[in-house]
Formats: sequence, structure tokens, C-alpha cells
Amino acid sequence: MRLGAQIRLFVLLTGILPLGILAFAASRIAHDEFTDSLTREQVSTATQLAVGLGRALDEQERVIAAQFGNFRLEFAPDEARTAFLVSTWRLFPDVAIAALIDAGGGDAVAPIYATTDEEAQGHDVVSAERAAQFRSSLPAAAPTGVVRGAPYVPDASGDAAVPLVFASPWGDGMTLGVELSLRPMRTMLAEVAGRDRGVLLVDPGGDVFLVA
Repeated sequence: MRLGAQIRLFVLLTGILPLGILAFAASRIAHDEFTDSLTREQVSTATQLAVGLGRALDEQERVIAAQFGNFRLEFAPDEARTAFLVSTWRLFPDVAIAALIDAGGGDAVAPIYATTDEEAQGHDVVSAERAAQFRSSLPAAAPTGVVRGAPYVPDASGDAAVPLVFASPWGDGMTLGVELSLRPMRTMLAEVAGRDRGVLLVDPGGDVFLVA
């Protein structure tokens, strides 16, 4: 190779090599910035979903607590207590099971839930095993307010539920226990997620209890 050609080739290579390094670095930076931006967007979306779901659950608890506070059930006859459970169950389609518990921890009357599709009227159908699981999963009641139990998946149905215990605002020792189905929540999350992303709900221990 002639000296002039060698010099031109050397100059060409010394010019291309820095440009290649710069292009690689720019591509790497752009990739990292895109990844960071996507991560921030996903975190923001997840945070907004969590806040929205928390508020929706808080509102349901508030309305159920208000319903419970409308009745004095300590000295009510069994017919009135059962009527209260039936009206509460019908008023809240997400409530799969409603139970009235006396001060001694026993059922004041038989809990209310649907055992067949004909009875369900939009509620979950509940087996005897699910009803027993709900009863064993109910947390201890607080003196006032509501206590949320750990979510679980009853009957391996794929639809999680949360047990709730409401203390009577009258201080009579009566409590209202409900199993709140999260099936409508899963449906809503699936619509938000779309085809290109999944949504998981985890409990405080990190276990997944709902997949949308």
C-alpha cells in the first residue's frame, strides 16, 4: 500500500473510531434513559392503582359501617337480626358472606350467603368449606371501627376475598363479619392492565393473592 493511501486510511480510521464510540455511548445513554422513564411510569401507575383501590375499599367499609350503625341488635329478636343480615347482603353485591357475631364470639343467628346460582343474585356462590374458611379467617374485633383480616383465595376459585369485622358503634359487644369478594376489583384491574401488562396484588407479607 502506498504511503499516501496508508495515511488516508489511518486518518479515516482515527475519525471513524471516535464516532463509533460516541454513537455507542449515545445509544447506551438513550436506552438507559428510556428504561428509567418506563420504570418511573410503571411505578407511578402502580402507585395510583394502589391508592385508588385503597380508597375504594375504605369507601365500602365506610358504607357498611354506616349500615351497621343504623340498627340496635343487642336485644333484637332473631327475626330482626336475620333481616338485618339479609338486607346488608343484598345491599352490597361484593359481600359474599354476612355474619352477626355476639359478645361471646358465637353466631347470633345463622350467617347469610348464597349456596346456589339461583340464590346468588350477583353474589359469589359459597360452599360450606368457604364459609368455614371465612369464619376461621375473621380477625379479632377492635373496640371500635373495622379490622381487615388477611386476604385469601377461597375454594381455589382464583378470586381473592378479604374478611372484615365491624364493631358495633353502640358498644353492645355485637360485631358484623363480612367476606368481601375482590372479583369486581380483579375485573377492573384487568381492564386497566390491558394486553401488554399484568397487575398483581400482594399482602403485607409479599404473597400474591390477586392476579389481573
